[in-house]
Amino acid sequence: MEAIFKTGILLRDLRIEQLEKMGIHVSYRILSSEEYVAALRNKITEEAKELAEEFDREKLIYEFADLQEVMEVFAQTLGISNEEIAEAQQKKREKLGSFHQKYFTDSVRIDEENPSIQYYLNNPNKYPRLS
Repeated sequence: MEAIFKTGILLRDLRIEQLEKMGIHVSYRILSSEEYVAALRNKITEEAKELAEEFDREKLIYEFADLQEVMEVFAQTLGISNEEIAEAQQKKREKLGSFHQKYFTDSVRIDEENPSIQYYLNNPNKYPRLS
């Protein structure tokens, strides 16, 4: 008797052949362009979560590699070059800095008349109002 498990994930190109050689029969299909973009978005979230939950250094390296691979393929799929990403990264560093100072905010206080308040009000799941 066989067991069947639902997976619903985007796999690396060689993985199906590897699984089949292990006696694991894979039911798969080729995604449309729209489905592929959605699957890459989901894969980024999946890989970022795995990275965030890993603490072993060697495993972390592989999780970084997985996340970087998916991000690079996603960018290529959207026609975004590594140079464009590097340029945007540099501009953000120049404008906003990096993360080396380890600043972590607990809350922000904004006058009700400040137009910037709209950003926080429009994102209640990300920035719940405390008072």
